[in-house]
Amino acid sequence: MDRVIRLTREVGFQEEKYRSFYLSIRWSNKQLMELLNLRVRKLISRIYTKGQVSYQDVFPEHVGKTSVDDYLGKMTLNRPRDILEFLNYCIEASLDNPEISMAAIKKAEAKYSESRFRSLADEWYGDYPQLLNYASYFLKGRPTFFLAQDITDEQIQNLCLEIAVNLDARSDLLYGKAREVAELKIKPEIFRSEILNIFYKVGLIGIKTSNLTSVAWSFRDEGLIIRSSEINEGSKIHLCPVFYRVLNISERVL
Repeated sequence: MDRVIRLTREVGFQEEKYRSFYLSIRWSNKQLMELLNLRVRKLISRIYTKGQVSYQDVFPEHVGKTSVDDYLGKMTLNRPRDILEFLNYCIEASLDNPEISMAAIKKAEAKYSESRFRSLADEWYGDYPQLLNYASYFLKGRPTFFLAQDITDEQIQNLCLEIAVNLDARSDLLYGKAREVAELKIKPEIFRSEILNIFYKVGLIGIKTSNLTSVAWSFRDEGLIIRSSEINEGSKIHLCPVFYRVLNISERVL
């Protein structure tokens, strides 16, 4: 939708006039668990039993200190495709076992995290063909949450210089901003706000813009739009648990 508006808008266009035509599709965690139940029941009834089986019969009650419901909810971008794909990886890692063990879940996490990361690249390639490179550069190896200012000016300047001289990056919407940073036309913090806004939009991160607000996620908070101008050096950046494994995110907190 962003792409349609960006490529077709005329002078005087006002997007809010069209919002009443949108039908926003949202899945709650409860609905995702019900869907998971239906899939598990169908898979197991074909082979083992005609009885009513749920995901709670095959998953452990807790994953670490987190209830299995909360854990599975956090391992999605609130979409059916995510939870079903994760289930498939868990089953694959549990062959010849009657239940899905913690070891199988951890093994499935690694494959699932890599798969979802690659899927982001496919989904957003039209606007951000370098998305995975940017995410790896700025987010890899960080704690579960950090301050926006932890992305330093030096890191930004180094990346922007690489982008500016990379001919393959010219189709990326961030190319213009990166070139302006490299040519000292704008400050690095402007690029930082832009890249964090993109990470938020695609679901890589959640953002807490002030002490008076909660963490916002683009795929959970209907109608909440965080603009790059709202992101400052004190904003708290929370990594999405789906991508912990692929980005080697440390479980420690600040």
